Amino acid sequence: MINRTARRFAVAATSAAVAGTALVGATATSANAAEATTTYTCTAPANIFSGDFPVTVNGGLPGEFWAGASVPDALASNLAVSVVAQVPAEVAAVINGFGIKDAKSDDFGFSLGSATVPAPVAGPFETTDGATKWNAAGTVKAFSTPKPGSYDVKLPQAFTITANANGQNVPVPCTLAEGQAAGSLGTIKLNKQTNSAVAAKNVKAKKGKKAAVKVTVTADAGAVTGGKVTVLKGKKKVGSANVKNGKATVKVAKLPVGKNKLTLKYGNNPSVAAATGKVTVTVKK
Repeated sequence: MINRTARRFAVAATSAAVAGTALVGATATSANAAEATTTYTCTAPANIFSGDFPVTVNGGLPGEFWAGASVPDALASNLAVSVVAQVPAEVAAVINGFGIKDAKSDDFGFSLGSATVPAPVAGPFETTDGATKWNAAGTVKAFSTPKPGSYDVKLPQAFTITANANGQNVPVPCTLAEGQAAGSLGTIKLNKQTNSAVAAKNVKAKKGKKAAVKVTVTADAGAVTGGKVTVLKGKKKVGSANVKNGKATVKVAKLPVGKNKLTLKYGNNPSVAAATGKVTVTVKK
C-alpha cells in the first residue's frame, strides 16, 4: 500500500546537522562554537523500517545567561536551527514516487538541566545531482531557565519525524541507540539575578473590606516568575501571594481606618535575590 511504503522514508536519513546561533541577551560572554554527535534508532510503524543514524549538532552558545528567566519567543528565536538529512537512493525513489514533499519534527529540542528547550524544525525534500536531502529549519521557542548553576545543553533523548505523505501525517519515533547517551552541545553558566525590585501602587479600601495590593516584581532578566510576596504591617504578616509573570495580587484584610504603611518582601526564589518595597493602604470608613 502507498501509505505503508511511504512510511519507510523518514528513518532513512543517515546523518543530520543542527546549527544554532548564540542566544542574544546573555549576561556577558560571546558565543562559543560547539559540536555534538549522537546516534538514534528510528523505527517506522509496524517495524516497516528500523535503523540507526548519527545526528551531528553544530552551533554557538553564550557562556552565561540568567537563571530563573522566562525566555520569550522574541528572544529564543535568535537561536536558529537547521537540519540536513541525507536520503539513500532507494528511499528517495519512494519519496518521489509517492508524492512525499516534506517532513517535520515538532518535538525536536534540547535539555538544559530540568528545563526543556523546544526547537521544532520542518522543510522540504530536495534532489540535486541525483542526491536527495531533507532540508529543514526552525527556531527555538519560548522556555524558562532552571536555577543557578552550570548546565550542559544536551541533544534530545527522543524525537519524532513526521512525514507528509499526500496530506497524511506519518510519525516515525526516534530514540537513543543502544549504548548511546545524549551528546552535549556545550555548557552554559546560569547566574542568579541580583538586581531585583518589588513595588506596588498605593491603594484605597473600605473598612471591613479586603484591600487588593497589586505587586510587580522585576529582576535582571525582566519580569519574575516564581517566589512569593509577603506583606507586613510592622512585623505582622497580613497577606502573601505567589508571583507569576512578574505579577502578584495580595489580599490584605483587617486593617484599621487611616493610612497603613506596609512593607513588601519578595523571596523564596533561588534564582532571584530577595527584595523589599513599600506600599500604603488607606482605609476609609
